Amino acid sequence: MRNTIVHILFWLIFFLIWQRVVYFYIDNPANRFLFSTFDVGLIIFTFYIIFNFITPLFINRSNKISFLLGFLCTAGATGFLLQLIMNLFIRRNIVQIEFRFSWQYTDLVANRYFIALLGATAGLVTKLSINWFKIRRKNEMAYKEQISSELMYLKAQLNPHFLFNALNTIYIQMDLSKEDAKHSLSTFSQMLRYQLYECNTESTAIEKEIDYIQNYILLQRLRADEKCSINFTYGDSLKNFQIAPLLLFPFIENMFKHVSADAGKETFITGELTYSNECLLFHSINSKETTTTLKSDSGIGLMNTKRRLELIYPEKHELVINKSDTTFEIWLKIQISA
Repeated sequence: MRNTIVHILFWLIFFLIWQRVVYFYIDNPANRFLFSTFDVGLIIFTFYIIFNFITPLFINRSNKISFLLGFLCTAGATGFLLQLIMNLFIRRNIVQIEFRFSWQYTDLVANRYFIALLGATAGLVTKLSINWFKIRRKNEMAYKEQISSELMYLKAQLNPHFLFNALNTIYIQMDLSKEDAKHSLSTFSQMLRYQLYECNTESTAIEKEIDYIQNYILLQRLRADEKCSINFTYGDSLKNFQIAPLLLFPFIENMFKHVSADAGKETFITGELTYSNECLLFHSINSKETTTTLKSDSGIGLMNTKRRLELIYPEKHELVINKSDTTFEIWLKIQISA
């Protein structure tokens, strides 16, 4: 219904414009209306023949010869009808035409064929444009669905990995201190609640994400080696903006993985999260074990986070990871408007 109204309004405006063009060689209003009606009527006829029947042959790409023949025949037949009407008007004196410029009858005949070709070309271009926009919109929707599915998959991969580490922490604490185990279990339940009920959206408040990170660090402090120095700071401006949920968590988790592999030695974890000039800035550096390597699955979280950054913040983030024999450092910058 909406498309029909748009078409009607378009052709009404076109008709009014065409009457102004015809005014240059037909003074009488009634004759001008009659002549314009025939002109525009045959243009509309040509337009929709090409639009609805001929151009689909070209779009299907299986009948290009049929399309070309149909296009030329439609334009030619309409042009022939237009020049017959012109001939009838002029020779029979149905419409009094007084030219304000020097045109011969043969020029008018050529003009009729040009008008027919104009209508046919307009039908072709309009149909191809609409088809192109439909295909583009369909591809965009498919791409968005693909990204959404991929993000759900990547986010789901984080949960089992974290569950294993957290439960292992609580299991160890049960033998050492029941009070610590209870406290860890309470913290763990808050984190699970956040994951289950507040991470199913595209974005979450930075305050909630920070609470989640703080709970995780608190959980890890309870099992950290006494020789491990942990220092994580947060900027005062970290408020009133949204971020993709669980985006920073793999970086935090990764710091403790490296340090836990080097238990018994002097180790450190230093992190900083700030917000400045509409950019979220994350920096972390931690010591790492030098003689052995982490298991091959230890990089799953980082690889997933890199992929999520590419999908959620394309061309709006910078990620630098520096590795040395003794340290692992991450710099992350994300453009986020508050």
